[in-house]
Amino acid sequence: MDLSRRMKVNHGTISMWLSGQRNPSAKSVRKLAQALGVDEDVALIAAGHKSPDPYLEPDSPETRLLPLIRKVEWTEDRLDATEFYFRAYIAADERRRQREQKE
Repeated sequence: MDLSRRMKVNHGTISMWLSGQRNPSAKSVRKLAQALGVDEDVALIAAGHKSPDPYLEPDSPETRLLPLIRKVEWTEDRLDATEFYFRAYIAADERRRQREQKE
């Protein structure tokens, strides 16, 4: 399906975005992200409508995980399970570091 139809905007508007004559609004960027199946936060940051977290590097694991974490409907059970796995990873990393120090 044509992008302009998926976004419900005319071809001319998209052409102006692509040529740099006009910048899409935050609302349009959200529609674009949805139409293209990309993360809305990433699209808003790329378009300059949202500031990136100043403490995160663009290619860091946190940058990949935070948008996913924000989309989860957190229940107490999901939070407990996720925390359990994070703590298990932390413990495994600590054991690995201790082994490496002994070598």
